[in-house]
Amino acid sequence: MQHLRVHTGEPGVQDGAQNLVLRGLNEEDIRLVPIEGQNSIAWLLWHMARCEDVAANDVLSDRGQVLDDSWKTAMGITRRDIGTGMTPAEVSELSQRIELDALLSYRSAVATRSRDVVDHIEDSYLESHMTPLEAEALRDMGTFAQHAGWVSELWAPKPRLWFLWLLTGHNYMHLQEALTVRSLGGRPLGL
Repeated sequence: MQHLRVHTGEPGVQDGAQNLVLRGLNEEDIRLVPIEGQNSIAWLLWHMARCEDVAANDVLSDRGQVLDDSWKTAMGITRRDIGTGMTPAEVSELSQRIELDALLSYRSAVATRSRDVVDHIEDSYLESHMTPLEAEALRDMGTFAQHAGWVSELWAPKPRLWFLWLLTGHNYMHLQEALTVRSLGGRPLGL
């Protein structure tokens, strides 16, 4: 249920958190970086989807990322990383370039796959830890950009159960940030 609530357009979830964040915004609002060094809502949605895609499909299963199903092309981007450590210029560039409808479709496809992964995962597997070799493989495939090597060191010793947090808690955290971005951009909720 928590996972459904951080996404939108899912059966039985009429007012998911993503809908709340996007309510009444236009494309310019979604792409806006309101303060130098702040993230845009577009970047936040992309980053959440990327982290969830990696967690569900490379750490909690070996299905391969949803991104690899032509989503980079559809979104009009070339990045494969999760976005952590991007410079303000990189955040701005991605925010302006990304195809928003494709981004929302990618995020939805990631959510659907995540629920399928979780439905089929064994509890005993969740007790196992990510291995250093798996962390190295994530680095090798470009999951962590130049300024984010520390993320693989953070992830490497974690039990797989921890990665379920990336599917829900991480999304909630960044959706809260997106509400702040709305306010900083002059579009607080309720107006």
